[in-house]
Amino acid sequence: MSLLSITIVMVVAFAVFGIFLMGRGVNDKTEAQTAADAAALAGAQDLVGNVKTLLQGLTDKTDLGGIGNCNDGKARASDYAEKNGASLTDYCFDSASGEVSVSVTLDHDVSADLGPAKASATATTGLDLNDCHWDSSDTPTPPPTEAPTATATGTPTASATPTETPSPDPVPTSLTCGELVVNYLWKWDGTAWNLTLDGDVDTDDLKPHLVG
Repeated sequence: MSLLSITIVMVVAFAVFGIFLMGRGVNDKTEAQTAADAAALAGAQDLVGNVKTLLQGLTDKTDLGGIGNCNDGKARASDYAEKNGASLTDYCFDSASGEVSVSVTLDHDVSADLGPAKASATATTGLDLNDCHWDSSDTPTPPPTEAPTATATGTPTASATPTETPSPDPVPTSLTCGELVVNYLWKWDGTAWNLTLDGDVDTDDLKPHLVG
């Protein structure tokens, strides 16, 4: 075989190998993206199932961004990444936006030089607290304290055993997040008004889906 023939064979072989690696790289990138999408959706779906617990964490109207934890839903997201041949490398749930962000890495290399394919995805629970709003009612005012009784001379005197002031009735309010309406009650605990979830939370209108 001539030198030219050998050269042509080597060039063709390298070209075929390059095409093979390119095709495998594209395939692995697709697999990684599928794993990332599945993990993000799994985390978001898990959180929808626990939205009542999250909403129970609200104690006042300024606390919308304070419920939930970055790792909420992570275990289920990791399970779905593994089911798709990948490992979860990064995860966080943003309770304010209701979004789950994940990153995954496939469990095998494209090649010794290229390493494993990686991908990221974001899914929403459908509950965006940034778009939520309370009804127009303000926090109830504290109930009046018992006034001291006046003597015949007009000088107030404190009772030896203070009269217990009855607790005021709970005051209803509501939080609206798109189609989701959540009812609460303001309840007086003796020193301050606190929000308490009133009834169940209907999550049928929350549809987790990929974003971005």
